[in-house]
Amino acid sequence: PLVGFLYFFIAPHLPEAVIEAYHSCYQNFITAPLFVTSLIPLSLGDLLYTASVIWLLRDGVYALIRKRKLSRFKLLKRLALIVSIFYLCWGANYFRKSLYQRLHYKGQTETPALALALYDYILRQAESKRRQIDTFRFNPKNIRSANEKIQEAYERLPEPLREGTVPLFVKPSLYSGLISYTGISGYFNPFTFEAQADANIPVVQLPFTLCHEAAHQYGVAPEDEANF
Repeated sequence: PLVGFLYFFIAPHLPEAVIEAYHSCYQNFITAPLFVTSLIPLSLGDLLYTASVIWLLRDGVYALIRKRKLSRFKLLKRLALIVSIFYLCWGANYFRKSLYQRLHYKGQTETPALALALYDYILRQAESKRRQIDTFRFNPKNIRSANEKIQEAYERLPEPLREGTVPLFVKPSLYSGLISYTGISGYFNPFTFEAQADANIPVVQLPFTLCHEAAHQYGVAPEDEANF
């Protein structure tokens, strides 16, 4: 845990090459675990969360029955271990340079005319895609079909964005009925590298949600960049 905490404080100050090497290692490393978890229909990450909650409740009940105080050092040690694993497995992707810096993007000054031009472009794209619906074969309710389409889309990314080949796979969440009340449409588990989506969200939101969670699986940490 101490090594993990030291890494957390040191990583933001490491040379860019070191962070990029970590990102490259991450993409190469997760290929095997993702292949294994993709063969299992259930979310192992959700089962891990459930087991963790039961474990914590057991310790709490045990302490109440025995009238013992939970050791603060023990709790901090567990927390440190979890944080360490998080950053070593996936969290260090947060320390990469932002996407616009990596793409050397030079932004334009925002003006009403520029905003209107963007809205007009999006509207025309939406109208164009709407005319293709009758021949569109993708069934968003079919998760496996959706994953195949997502994989194809990520493999067609232009070179600056396509950083490797990761077997992307999003699963329905075991907590879909519960998280529907929270407004959470999907989440990524950095410990099992699984991406989950709420199976009860409106169909129109499903493709975007799946692609967003797949971006986290791809190694994109910030939410805005995953949206992009």
